Amino acid sequence: MNSSEAVSSDTAGEPTGAPGASPTRKVLVVDDSHDARSILKLLLTKLGHETRTAEDGPTGIAISKDFQPEIVLCDLMMAGGMSGYAFAKAARAEGTLEGICIIAVSGWDGPDYEQQAYAAGFDRLLKKPLGLSELQAILQSPPRRNDLGGSKGEN
Repeated sequence: MNSSEAVSSDTAGEPTGAPGASPTRKVLVVDDSHDARSILKLLLTKLGHETRTAEDGPTGIAISKDFQPEIVLCDLMMAGGMSGYAFAKAARAEGTLEGICIIAVSGWDGPDYEQQAYAAGFDRLLKKPLGLSELQAILQSPPRRNDLGGSKGEN
């Protein structure tokens, strides 16, 4: 993914302190793309959120244990030994992390990816590039798998 894929500015110029702005959140970005991590961290920081980044799943789990994020934005297809799916499963298995909101962020979409993401423990699947309004909605009210209704989030 190149830097232009990380976030689309569908509401560019919108003031960050606007009414309805999301509360300050602790957000972790897990992505093997340096550009994606950097852009999301910059954007999240400018929106007033405390942000950390990890370049792979194992580093993301380690940072999560200490940082205790409220929301994790995690790429699905990462190089190395741990995919985004494996990250979500590991986070859900870790007692101190099981309640965090984990959002899959991927250039891929479709019912198979969505089903696999929910089965792995993700709360939502978002397609890259993320829209600013879409990101702000997640930050305002972090979704949970059980908010979707039906059995999508059940293992």
